[in-house]
Amino acid sequence: MENTSFPGNVVVKGVLSAIRFIKWLPMISMLIMTFLITVHVFMRFFLHKPILGVPEMTEFLNVILICGAMLFTHMKGRHLEVSFVAERFPERVQIIIGASVNFISMILCFLMSWQSFSIAQEMRRNGELSDTLGIPLYPFIYYIALCCAAWGVLFITKTRPEPASKKEGTE
Repeated sequence: MENTSFPGNVVVKGVLSAIRFIKWLPMISMLIMTFLITVHVFMRFFLHKPILGVPEMTEFLNVILICGAMLFTHMKGRHLEVSFVAERFPERVQIIIGASVNFISMILCFLMSWQSFSIAQEMRRNGELSDTLGIPLYPFIYYIALCCAAWGVLFITKTRPEPASKKEGTE
């Protein structure tokens, strides 16, 4: 459930719009990665000439894939939860546990965003590049920071967690 009634409504709507845009990045990343790996394996085994930098590119594409997919999955509420312990508590306790988990998760997301942003700034100042292809590393770290910040905002929008016994898929 999203809370769009508080003063930061514009921020939340902006973040949700950004996430809807970001959802395409993991899909494109996966397509490019699949193509690169397929061509790389073909070239290596049949022509004995692997493509230089494919493992490195795969690492970068994985950053885009994992961060964006986790963010979009959480927005859609399709993430996995282990609720077999929580569902044994009364509904009120389940709500308190859910709210506590959301709060702690929000704090962790903002801390990860802050630290990723700091690391990216330092990498940009130092001019750090990847080993094989010489690609700057900081844009990918900024992307991690952006996704973590957006994820933190998603946790803010969770106003009242549902009890585990009332969620879909539970009996």
